[in-house]
Amino acid sequence: MKTKTNSSPFTLALRTATDSVRRAQALATLAPHLAAHPQVRRAYTALTRALPKGSGLTPWLDISSNAQAVTIGLSLENLESFKDALLLDALEPFAGAGTDGAGTPVWRSESRDYVYSAPNRDYWFTQSLALWEGDGTSVASISLPVGLQRAYARAYAALKDMGEAWALPKTFELRVGIYAYVKSDSPLCRVVVKGIEEKIVREEIKEIVCA
Repeated sequence: MKTKTNSSPFTLALRTATDSVRRAQALATLAPHLAAHPQVRRAYTALTRALPKGSGLTPWLDISSNAQAVTIGLSLENLESFKDALLLDALEPFAGAGTDGAGTPVWRSESRDYVYSAPNRDYWFTQSLALWEGDGTSVASISLPVGLQRAYARAYAALKDMGEAWALPKTFELRVGIYAYVKSDSPLCRVVVKGIEEKIVREEIKEIVCA
C-alpha cells in the first residue's frame, strides 16, 4: 500500500508561480475589452472633436494589462501659453463636465508643473467606471456592451476556478492626460529662477565586516 506524501517545496512553488501566470493571463485577456466601455469611446471622441481639423493631432490610447486602467493621452506642443485656445478647447470637455446628480465632479482633476527648459504642465482627469454589479457570487449585467460582458464573465469563471475571483476588478480607472508644452521663446509664459536653495547631503559610507 502506497503512502501519500506531501508535495515537495518545488511543486508548491511551481503551483504558486503557475497560478500567478494564469491570473495575469485572465486579466490580460479581459483588458482589451475595456476599450468597449461606452465612456471610454465617449471621452476619446470628445477629445478628438475638440481638436481643429487638419491639425494632425491624434490622442493615443493605453490599457493596463491587469485591467485596472485605460488612459487616453494627448501632447500639445509649441503653445503660446497655458491659455492657448488649442489647450483650452482640449480641456473643456473634461474641466467643464460639471457634477453628477449627487454633486460629485464627473471628472477628478489635477495638474502638475515641470520647470525645465520650457514651461510644461500635465493635466489629468480621472473617473472610476463600474464593471460589476451583484452580491459577489455572480456576474450581473450593468448595461455594458455584450462583448465586454462576455469577456468579464470568462475572466470571472477562470479566476473563480483558481479560487482567485478576488483578483477580478469591479471597477477600472479611465484617465485622460493632456500634456501641454509652451514654446521656449514665448513672451507670455516662461520658466524663471525665483531663488536658489542650497542643500547639504550627508551620507554614511558603509561596508560589510565579518568576523
